[in-house]
Amino acid sequence: MRTKVFIIALTLLFSTMLLPISYNAQTEDVLYAEVHLLDRLNNMETNYVKISGNRALLSIKNTNYRVAEVVLDPRLGLRIKDILFNGKILPHNSTFLKAGIYEVTLFVEDIGYGDYEIIFENYISIPSAYVLFIPDNYTKIEGNKVMVKSQDKWQPYAVFAYVLTTLNGVEPEIVTDSFYSLISERIVEYETPLGTSKGKELIYYVQDNSFIVRGGIISLACKPIYIYEVFPQVYNNYIEYTEIDDLDGINGTYYLLVFKPEYFQLIGVT
Repeated sequence: MRTKVFIIALTLLFSTMLLPISYNAQTEDVLYAEVHLLDRLNNMETNYVKISGNRALLSIKNTNYRVAEVVLDPRLGLRIKDILFNGKILPHNSTFLKAGIYEVTLFVEDIGYGDYEIIFENYISIPSAYVLFIPDNYTKIEGNKVMVKSQDKWQPYAVFAYVLTTLNGVEPEIVTDSFYSLISERIVEYETPLGTSKGKELIYYVQDNSFIVRGGIISLACKPIYIYEVFPQVYNNYIEYTEIDDLDGINGTYYLLVFKPEYFQLIGVT
């Protein structure tokens, strides 16, 4: 089934750029990540940090800042893999670390002030306009291995993993080489043959389509995040695109994401 969609209000996602620099008649591609720093009065300051190889260094020593958001343009073919603070990897299940589709939020007032190092991994270059699909319903997993396959032209980008565990049980471990973070934790009630018990529901964002969950698991479910490239026509106040293949038989929400670049040009070097 093909649908035609008109989006009146665009969500413009500001991201980092590939900056061409001309020096001594040679061209060098320099990559930057965008960093938003939020202070205690909720004022935001935007900076840019250079990506060298597969890493970027970020020094946050001003105690007036409480939150830092590191934003990476997916078109660069990179994804965030690990965060180091003063030389030590931050645990992915830390409540002070929140991952997103193309960004990571660091609660620096809780983690600490000092030197941060962002490690990246290679990934496919995502286009400037694409559609994300998130199903309404969970998929219950038998066992402890999550594996999500592509659906025609829809490719799995990441997974929301829902883990139910006991209140005082072994903390679940996500076994993957890719980045993940704990995005939600709450106390819930669940039924057993002996009656109602209380447990913890942990929700993880995992940038992988195949991984294992270890630990004291009562139940495991997931919601895949699928991605679909589109070729839109952009007008003054709306965008039109066609030829979208729906995910037949799967109810959910489609999100159109459009990246609006901020381009910088270096006129000369002295």
